[in-house]
Amino acid sequence: MKLLFLGTGAADWLKISDEEYAHEGRRTCAAILDGHILLDVAPKSFEQALRFGADPTAITDLILSHTHSDHFSRADLLAFADHSTTGLHVWCNEKATKAFCLNSEELLAHRIAIHPLTTLEPTDIGGGIRITGLPANHVIGETGETALQYIIESADSRLFYGCDGGWLMAEAWGTMRHFTFDAMILDATVGDLPGNYRIGTHNTIPMLSLLMEAFRENNVITPETKMIADHLARTLHPGQAETEAIFAKLGMIAAHDGQTLEF
Repeated sequence: MKLLFLGTGAADWLKISDEEYAHEGRRTCAAILDGHILLDVAPKSFEQALRFGADPTAITDLILSHTHSDHFSRADLLAFADHSTTGLHVWCNEKATKAFCLNSEELLAHRIAIHPLTTLEPTDIGGGIRITGLPANHVIGETGETALQYIIESADSRLFYGCDGGWLMAEAWGTMRHFTFDAMILDATVGDLPGNYRIGTHNTIPMLSLLMEAFRENNVITPETKMIADHLARTLHPGQAETEAIFAKLGMIAAHDGQTLEF
């Protein structure tokens, strides 16, 4: 598998100017997997795809975690759908579709096909890819949807996509612990603040350290697994170089916009 990170920031990056972005800035979380699968469709993610040389006509699928405004942009959804040569298949929690604000005629016009997922149920999405949506410890009051984290499998690789969410839900862990991952993207919103109020919905560095220990103990990861810190808050982390050094001590990669990783 190959990942291109379009955005790696938490919600407090939403309102930065283009000038601020040019100086070690981040857009909010989105990525492209294997050149054709979107992981979330954040504001400016279409612009970012063009910036980093991705081909928007190749996008076939969107795997959506939830519809908070830092992960979901209706404008960017339509941009990707309208540029795709095949139309766009959207995989998400059934209640997430309330945020799309598109009727059946509009979905047809933009060639968007929505596929509601049942949590914990593996689903083949075509192209040799299987996904399993896991309930995330993250609340979406506007639509009442269940925020999802994902196990994404191909014939030879396995990825965990874990933005957003704090810790792990019991049901999610019950499924995850039976897998060994080649790469894991983990919510790393908060820095080294063990008592931060976001503990219920986002991870701190001390929380990540405990998670890593549990993953190793239960063979969920190996020494070769790429551990990736993503969804980094603007006000809770230092600059990129220092952030990379901090996460390197945990054995993690601090993702940045435009970064590519293969596993």
